Amino acid sequence: MTDLSRALEAALRAARAAADLLRAELFRAGGPRGEPGHCPADEEAEDLIRAVLDAEFPGDGLVGEERPERNRPPALPGGRCWLVDPNDGTADFQRGHRGAAVSIGLVQGGVPVLGVVLAHTAPHGGEDLLAWAEGQGPVRRNGAPLPPMSAAPLRAGDVVLVSSSAAKRARGNAEAVQPARFRPLTSIAYRLALVATGDARGAISLHRPRALDIAAGHALVRGAGGVLLDEAGREVRYGPAGEGRVAFCFGGAPPVAARLASRSWVEAQAYGPGAPGLCAPLAGRAVRDDGLLRRGQGALLGQFAGDALGGQVEFSGPARIAATHPGGVRDLADGGHWSTLAGQPTDDSELALALARTVIAFGRFDAARVAEAYADWLGSEPFDVGRTVDAALRPALRLRAAGAGAEQVAEAARAAASRGSLANGALMRVSPLGIAGHASPAAEVAAWARADAALTHPAAPCQDASAVFAATVAFAIATGASAAEVADRGEALAAELGCGPEVREALAAARTGPPEDFETSAGLVTIALQNAFFQLRHAPDLEAGLVDTVGRGGDTDTNAAIAGALLGAVHGVLAVPERWRRAVLSCWPVEGAPGVRRPRPPVCWPGDALILAERLLGL
Repeated sequence: MTDLSRALEAALRAARAAADLLRAELFRAGGPRGEPGHCPADEEAEDLIRAVLDAEFPGDGLVGEERPERNRPPALPGGRCWLVDPNDGTADFQRGHRGAAVSIGLVQGGVPVLGVVLAHTAPHGGEDLLAWAEGQGPVRRNGAPLPPMSAAPLRAGDVVLVSSSAAKRARGNAEAVQPARFRPLTSIAYRLALVATGDARGAISLHRPRALDIAAGHALVRGAGGVLLDEAGREVRYGPAGEGRVAFCFGGAPPVAARLASRSWVEAQAYGPGAPGLCAPLAGRAVRDDGLLRRGQGALLGQFAGDALGGQVEFSGPARIAATHPGGVRDLADGGHWSTLAGQPTDDSELALALARTVIAFGRFDAARVAEAYADWLGSEPFDVGRTVDAALRPALRLRAAGAGAEQVAEAARAAASRGSLANGALMRVSPLGIAGHASPAAEVAAWARADAALTHPAAPCQDASAVFAATVAFAIATGASAAEVADRGEALAAELGCGPEVREALAAARTGPPEDFETSAGLVTIALQNAFFQLRHAPDLEAGLVDTVGRGGDTDTNAAIAGALLGAVHGVLAVPERWRRAVLSCWPVEGAPGVRRPRPPVCWPGDALILAERLLGL
């Protein structure tokens, strides 16, 4: 085999030039140009790639997607052929999805010997560069060498990457990948690349991918020790001039790819009711600032992960938790107190999802519309409902069912809400207002939060807690300030916003310690607030803060959801452990799917959390 170091360097240089152009295209006012599936920037990107490869290797074959008239076979029999998709995932890219990728593969003798996949606008912000060439060492991610992929068979908790529309056929996809879970993602090239990194165990395409779509990703999978199989379970091969097309493809370690190839994918392709209520990106409104994006995503993923972590041991005391989890509750697992899927929200984050989706749908906070969403949530028969929330929303639901207008529904909730409750049921759901309000004055964010709390928890300490928390989350996301600076700002906001002594004393107490007792008044709003700010000041990282929170017992899911939102807003989404992110973003509790014991409607699914956060930031 010829030394491929020069070819790898050229492919990396070409990918970089194309990626810079495509990243700018995503952030154009109005979004990427062109008719659906055809973006002029793709042609421009391919021209940049061709310019590099033509100059360096004029005798190699080259097949690109956008300039077929310039395609050529290798000059010599048995020669090499480049396969180039300058922007794999164009249609999704034009709709505002992240995860499209530059894909540059090199094939010789029917085998991919080099692959460069560069996700120019990665789901968590920034870019993600994967590269490998035969004889040049292991697969590298952003320059760092990676170990070979696991050769283990597919197991529960593993993730298989599927197309971006897969959540519309959640049950069929869940059945096909079991015992694993699925996560939708743009670009088969990038999906295969993430199998090579170990982020996922398998990747599939059911949309007749061409050789130029898969060659680079195939090379990366091969470099990490895996295989790419077609619909008949045969290893994918390429013709001498880059020919090749399959109906389906399945990438992963040999036992994983073989298992996926043996499954029926009919239901995963079937048209059905879809998943109404899930969030889609908005072209032209992508967040350019990667730090801002990650902090907004961190607030939402931190909330969801904390909720799911604490939900496993809700109502348990610290002694029992320590006995059953000697090292602390550290993993999101199926089962637990509520028999949920790993990463599945409880009432805390289901209500936060209702709030987030409503704010996005109407482009602003509207208390009456939010009240309708909360009433609809109660009508979905959730498996967990707090007494204070139920008391306020039950009359609202009856009016909603009778056809009353939004203002009447909201007024019914406010009228029935307990004036004496000091519970945490409003604080637990308010983080989306902090994300949406990152560019708004603190007083405005606080007013939204108070109006939201008044629907179910009108007591002054509850309204104050929601107000200062949402405004602090907004400050953290907007500024990127340190944990200490954010905690100090939270205390200052409590004074500026006129919060009462209960909230101000809880914030002051967080400087020196957590609440003394998490159990006697387990759902008290000031316990959750003090703990969140204590963890912000003292926890070394988000994971440690949430593990400690859950280990203290009491209202574990709510306390951890609230702390997770605040810690995530400060430390960002990459501080949420990858295994927790993986569980949340592959959680689709659809009726009839394997392992689902608490099925919920699509509006209660957390799998679109990254898109939700970006939409909230873009308001």
